[in-house]
Amino acid sequence: MKTFKNILAGFAAATALVSCSTDFDIIAPYEEHTIVFGLLDQNDNIQWIKINKSFLGDGNAYDMAAIRDSSEYDLVVGNVEAWAGGALQATYPLRDTVVTNRDSGVFYYPEQTLYYFNATLNDAYEYRLNLQVGENGKEVSGRTNLVKNTNFTGNITAFSFAYSTSSITGVYPPNSQVRFNTGQYGKRYDTWLHFWYDEYTASGVERKDLTWKIDNYITLSTNGGENRTITFDGDAFYRYVSQQIHFDANVIKRIPRQMDIQIVAASEDLYTYMKLNEPSTGIVQEKPSFTNLTDAIGLFSSRYTKWIRGKVLNKDSMNELAMGQFTNGLQFCSDSLIWAAEPCACP
Repeated sequence: MKTFKNILAGFAAATALVSCSTDFDIIAPYEEHTIVFGLLDQNDNIQWIKINKSFLGDGNAYDMAAIRDSSEYDLVVGNVEAWAGGALQATYPLRDTVVTNRDSGVFYYPEQTLYYFNATLNDAYEYRLNLQVGENGKEVSGRTNLVKNTNFTGNITAFSFAYSTSSITGVYPPNSQVRFNTGQYGKRYDTWLHFWYDEYTASGVERKDLTWKIDNYITLSTNGGENRTITFDGDAFYRYVSQQIHFDANVIKRIPRQMDIQIVAASEDLYTYMKLNEPSTGIVQEKPSFTNLTDAIGLFSSRYTKWIRGKVLNKDSMNELAMGQFTNGLQFCSDSLIWAAEPCACP
C-alpha cells in the first residue's frame, strides 16, 4: 500500500508540474553576439572593418534592426597587428568614423559607424585583429594572411571583338585573351569587364558603367602558381550589351570611353564563407555556420583586387557596336577624329 501511495504522490507531483501553466516564453534570456566583417586588400591604403552586435529582444526584429543604437556598440577599442616569423612588425590602432551614404534596407541607414586603419600592407605578413567591445570589454580576435600578387602574362592593346565584315556575316574573330598566375592564399578568382560610356540626352551627359562577369575560377590549392586564361568572346559581348541596354527615345547618342578588366581574388576563408551563404538549391535549408573569429561571428580575411585599365574597342569592333546585328539602334557612335570617315562616326 505504501508503494502505491508513493506512486500516486509522484503522479500527482508530475501532474502538478505539467499542469501548473500553459504559458511559456519563446524569447531566450538576453544574449549578445558580436558580428565582425573585415577584408584586407594590400592594394588599398585604407582598410575597413565593420563591428556590430546582434541580440534577441521582445519587439519586432525588423523594428529593432532599423535602430542604430540596437546594433552598434557604445565602446570599441582595437587594433590590427602585423606579424612575421613570430615577431611583431607593426600595430595599427582602429579609428571610427560615421558614413552617411548607406542605402536603405532592413538595417539602419543612412548613417553607420565603420572602423578603419591606414597602412601599406605587406603580403609577407600575417595580420591579427584584436578587439575589446562593449562595457565589459569582451575580447574578440582573428587572423589572416594576405592573398599574394596576381601576375598577368597576357596583353591587350585594344579589344578585337569583330571582323570588319562581322555586321554582315555575323562571324567573330578569335577572342581577345589575358592570362594570369594565381597568387598564394588565393582560392577563388572572379573576372569582370567594365564597359564605360557617355550617354547624351537633352538634359546633359551621364557617365555609365556596364559590368560584365567573364570568369569564375576556383583554384586547385592555395599554393599559387596556377595558370588561367581569360577569354573575352566578341559574340557574347555584343549580345550582353543588347540585353542590358535598351532603346531609349530620349537618348541622343552613346559614346564608348574605355574598358577596364578587374580581377578579384578571395582567400580560402572568404571563399568558404561565400559558399555557405549562397542560396540553397535543395530541400535542406539549414546550413552550417562558419567564422574564423574567436568569440564573434563574421569574418576577418583578405582579398586581392587587380585592374587593367584604359583599354578600348578597335575600329572594327566599334563599327560592329554601332552597326552590328545585336546593338544597332542603341545610338552608339564614336567621336574620334581618326574614325571620322567610318560608319561608327557620330553624325
